[in-house]
Amino acid sequence: MTYLFALLRKIKKSRLNPNHSRSRAAFKSTKTGSLATERPAPTSNANSTPSSPTTGTPASEDDEEDSSESSRPSIMEGLGENFAVVEDGWEDSLYRHQVDEAVLDDYLNSRNSHYKVDDDGTGRWTCLPPQAEDAEELCEPLSNIISSILGLLEEPSGEKSTREVINSHSDAFKYGTYKEACPDISVRATGPSFQLPKPSEEYVEGLGYSNAASVFDVLLDGHNLRDIDQASKMANHCKNIFLQQPNRNFVRSLIITQSSARLVHCDHSGVYLTPFFNIHRRPRTFMRLVLGLSSRKEDVLGFDTSIKWKVKSKDGRKRSGTITVVGDDGIPTSYILRMGRQPLVRQDFIGRGTTCWRAIHPVTGERVLIKDAWRPETRLSETDFLDTAKGIEGVVQVLSHQDRLAETKGYRPDVFEWKDSENRIKSRVVMKQYGLPIDCFTSRFQAIAALRDAIAGNREMLSRGVLHKDISIQNILFGPPGATPGRRGVLIDLDMAGWMRNSRRELRVNPFLGTRRFQSISVLLSEMWHCSPSHDYFDDLESIFYVLCTLVLLFEKPGVRSEPDERNFVKWDHSDPVCSGEAKIAFVNAYPIEASPFWGEVCEELVIGFKAILKPILDRKDAIRVSRKVPKEAKPDKLEAIGREFDSDDVYENVIKLFDDALLAIEREDREAAGVVASTSTLPTASAASSPLPTVPKADGRRFLKRPADGNHSEASPAKRLHRS
Repeated sequence: MTYLFALLRKIKKSRLNPNHSRSRAAFKSTKTGSLATERPAPTSNANSTPSSPTTGTPASEDDEEDSSESSRPSIMEGLGENFAVVEDGWEDSLYRHQVDEAVLDDYLNSRNSHYKVDDDGTGRWTCLPPQAEDAEELCEPLSNIISSILGLLEEPSGEKSTREVINSHSDAFKYGTYKEACPDISVRATGPSFQLPKPSEEYVEGLGYSNAASVFDVLLDGHNLRDIDQASKMANHCKNIFLQQPNRNFVRSLIITQSSARLVHCDHSGVYLTPFFNIHRRPRTFMRLVLGLSSRKEDVLGFDTSIKWKVKSKDGRKRSGTITVVGDDGIPTSYILRMGRQPLVRQDFIGRGTTCWRAIHPVTGERVLIKDAWRPETRLSETDFLDTAKGIEGVVQVLSHQDRLAETKGYRPDVFEWKDSENRIKSRVVMKQYGLPIDCFTSRFQAIAALRDAIAGNREMLSRGVLHKDISIQNILFGPPGATPGRRGVLIDLDMAGWMRNSRRELRVNPFLGTRRFQSISVLLSEMWHCSPSHDYFDDLESIFYVLCTLVLLFEKPGVRSEPDERNFVKWDHSDPVCSGEAKIAFVNAYPIEASPFWGEVCEELVIGFKAILKPILDRKDAIRVSRKVPKEAKPDKLEAIGREFDSDDVYENVIKLFDDALLAIEREDREAAGVVASTSTLPTASAASSPLPTVPKADGRRFLKRPADGNHSEASPAKRLHRS
């Protein structure tokens, strides 16, 4: 926040002629710090939104052409994604359908327009002073001009919607401490996609980002504010609008001085600005932008109108809503939004912009989760992998999907080249709804059983040629209540999945994809050693291993973390992938595997056994990476060859057997602690014929978990629990 307030003070005191911007060529692209936000909200297919301490840091969400998100601070601390200043003239082409030119001319010639043409043919907005000491002096006259334009020229609308111009610097301003962090001028809106803010969300009485159609920032002529600083502040406003208005596809705003204005456009591909243009010499362009950014037609404002709400007249809050999905058969289904459950909205608007809606099927009443996301056009749709995963227990099941609802290139100028931006495509997926993320466990049996079933699902996906590539603790959910073995844990989020048949160029490991804490060592060190082999199933298994370690070693018991272990685990989240990789190497080689009494020796030995399966492979990969005898260009081939030496099904079977044996022991211990009579186990028996495991001796030379236990665990599905009188 210190940086923000320094920036905002600079904004108000700036003194460099903005018209210098006009000398640009077609566009200008600038790299700096970070346009991004705090940790993204989980996009889990969950029934509620818990506070999860083990989410980890997103390394990035996009492919190698995108910048890393791993070290992104708040968006307020600067714009680090590339942004562009487009060619002068694009602003003239916008919103020409909003109003006829003749109407604009009639308005400018009217007495109430605040615009006057002198005898020499030079026009100007008369209420704007040519000179001002402070930008705040311009807010009132600009508000009057904008109000006048909206009042006389607003297009009719059949919906109950209104627009009202609010000067944030009026006496109604609520929070003096944050005064400069809020928009100078806002267009307060009512209508299907807006709602009154909660009192804590207001920056003016009755006004917040939830009911702002657009916002305007005011500067003085002669300001010395860089494009990057202007973009950063406006992008922060737009970020808050995206969060409070989750069906927005794009947000536009204006920066205005006493003589000029520029448009700022924000969408999921990035941020771009027009050059400043003179509002006195080009009043029609200014009026069209004001009308477009304040339109009562929600699609013009950038809303996805397939999502609709009804607003309570009493309190101005949304009371019901629907989201429509057009299935493969071309038939639309309007799902009923669960208004008691807020959508899960990804904090960073640049990138996937994932929003998850909780809804109900209008006919069956089934609870579903509907996921909207914007993928790069170079990436396959998640639906390709979801369709392949149909019928696999332990993997999220898709019910319906719709692709290409929108594309960000549709919001750009016709002639627009920006090498650091990529067109993104919006897709919508309807999935079965599952439980909470796995770190919200209430018992060790529940956690280990869920992870076991997710591993089995991952193995089955592999048999169908799919690598997940982004396994994390937030991407493994509990199955529905009473789930049978095989469905107790569910692997979700196939956004970054890939086909095993693809080339190395498409599958190569990338430390800026996925969640840092759970990335494999091979992925993390690929940049340092300039060695990027294809992502393989060992990378997925290693991610699962780190999920297990996080559960068993970080948590002392449900909801309680070990502070000493947390200090070590946080190193895995380091923004530098090399630091994270080196921390994991140290962990695998020397970290003591000591679980709390809650987990017990059974889970401790499970971690040790899993590590024993992975460590020989990790050591061999490390030897190839550091070898000076192996040519650099040959290293990816040799690393990939290691995965082909092993039968993946055997490897997974060995891992699953470890989990099955651990669950049998947990059943036995929990029954003994409860004094329950033994009967028949509820665990699956498919792994009974699995190939031999590596020997994992205990410190005293004994093997653990020799005998299967009898009886039913209390958390088995109700139909299979032991019935007691």
